[in-house]
Amino acid sequence: MCGEAYKQSALIAKEIGAFKGFAVNREPMLSVMTKHSLFADKISDNYVPNELLSASREVWKDAIVMVKSMATVMGRRQCSLRQEQSAS
Repeated sequence: MCGEAYKQSALIAKEIGAFKGFAVNREPMLSVMTKHSLFADKISDNYVPNELLSASREVWKDAIVMVKSMATVMGRRQCSLRQEQSAS
């Protein structure tokens, strides 16, 4: 569920923008998410149904890709805003 929450947060941020301080916290946040993903890969299917385990692993990977792409989107938005402000 945590991976899904990060993924949904990234979807929302894509539409309305990232939270204040995202740029400063991007790398630490990605580090934590990557650790969660790596440990999800280590969970034995002896303890969790395979379908649930596969979904968990997939959602962490999706969330990481989405957050990484947010930096590109945010960078473009900030650049556009700066250009608009300088033109005014």
